Amino acid sequence: VSLCGLLGCAPAIAPLPPLTTLVPNSPPEWRVVVPQWQAGTVATYNIERFFEARFEDRVKTWRERHVVQLRSVGRTAQRYIRMRFAYDGEELGEFAWDDDGLPTDVLPTHPAHLAVFRRHIEQAGNVDLRGLDSTTLRRGEPVSMVLPLAPYAQALSPEVRAGLAENVVMEVALTGYVRLGVAVAVALRETISTFLKDGPFLVAKGRKGEEWCDEVGEERSNHYDASSGYLLAAYSVATVSGHVAEHPFRLRIIEQQTLDRAHSSGL
Repeated sequence: VSLCGLLGCAPAIAPLPPLTTLVPNSPPEWRVVVPQWQAGTVATYNIERFFEARFEDRVKTWRERHVVQLRSVGRTAQRYIRMRFAYDGEELGEFAWDDDGLPTDVLPTHPAHLAVFRRHIEQAGNVDLRGLDSTTLRRGEPVSMVLPLAPYAQALSPEVRAGLAENVVMEVALTGYVRLGVAVAVALRETISTFLKDGPFLVAKGRKGEEWCDEVGEERSNHYDASSGYLLAAYSVATVSGHVAEHPFRLRIIEQQTLDRAHSSGL
């Protein structure tokens, strides 16, 4: 899809961050807990995604809504928890959590589903934080992690994949303890300053000239149950900037993800 072609949608309103209140006198640290999925667990998330495209003096926005559900359906021969993944009510495949809580035996119903499939199951399982399991995070002391980008980039064009780094550095910082609805959550800020391998790269040659990507970055605020580690809510802002010929463009993607407790169980 041409970047210039992203500018033809109706106005929309960006979703807001989760409504939280600080927990007074809360600890200045959190020992990372990753969720332990059990038989009978169902996790359903409502996702709102907002897009804002700016090119020259034009601004266009649009919005998407999705529902993601992970449901345990038994165990594998190795006694791993077997899960089914559904996206907007359609089952996209199965996978299992191994003894380390990592997804294994990922079997999408169609190869085209693999990217969205892997992205959501790894996020729900806190795969980004597996390397920090049992690590104590402290306010004012961010830590850095190296994450492979390949699992998330498979659905992108070869030209885009060629310009992205194989691994990215994510900085994780403890914001504090907050009350999110009835739960006490720990808030983490996760920042990836750049996804690019060697700076700006050519994406495509469109009708208005060469389309270049100059920078890609993301900042995410994740709220985890302080005791069990399950993801309760997330809010992210990703920005893609570049230029077409001599004209700058910017694409901003804001995503809000919220646990739907009414359609979840066993958490």
